[in-house]
Amino acid sequence: MNAFRHVLDVYSTAVDLQGNPEFVGYGNPFSDVLIIGQENASEGEEWEKFAKDNCQQWILTFKDNLRAHELKEVLGSQDSDYKFPEFFNPRNPFYPKKVDYKESHTWFNYQKIMDVVCPHSGNVYNFFDHCFITEMSNINSNHNPRTKDVERSIAHRFDLMKETKDFWSHFKIVIFACGNYADAIRNRERFPTLYEDMFGSAEPIFTNQLSQVSKEEIERIKRIVIDTLDLGV
Repeated sequence: MNAFRHVLDVYSTAVDLQGNPEFVGYGNPFSDVLIIGQENASEGEEWEKFAKDNCQQWILTFKDNLRAHELKEVLGSQDSDYKFPEFFNPRNPFYPKKVDYKESHTWFNYQKIMDVVCPHSGNVYNFFDHCFITEMSNINSNHNPRTKDVERSIAHRFDLMKETKDFWSHFKIVIFACGNYADAIRNRERFPTLYEDMFGSAEPIFTNQLSQVSKEEIERIKRIVIDTLDLGV
């Protein structure tokens, strides 16, 4: 808990190259699995609601003791669980969102991987209960194609993660679902301790964006998760 509060303290005053607040993440910050994507792809009103104020949303979540979907006193109705869009809680965003491969290959693959941690039989996504998801860059390359800006954004994110290593290093597995955005981390010759400076002894898994990987790649990732967490599935 204290390590995550440290993240919120640091990120609450951090801004990216464009002066926007830094994104912290979605999901369960006390889980064993960290997934790092390239960048948040939302834009316009969606970005304003669901990404821009992410750190403040986490601070309010803790301040008001909010949970994934347990806000009965707040809604005060028979349908009293926390549900989107009445509430947006970064612990379990967009709940209840139905599993739909056609709508989002990325979310579908998140669920497939997390099913080895806790089997899922329903039609609503629950992978946010079993992992924490953040981004490698705070700048969306689709909207800002200047490569140097993205590189600087990634370097800035590295600095923040080093400063808050007490949180990022508690995960047992780090899945880099961000392709070449993780090149610096993989370059041991140039940056020999960069990985450990952020993630300690966690098991790294390098892959591409999960919207683009094959079924075979998902199976490879699942096997590593099973072995590392000693799930014995």
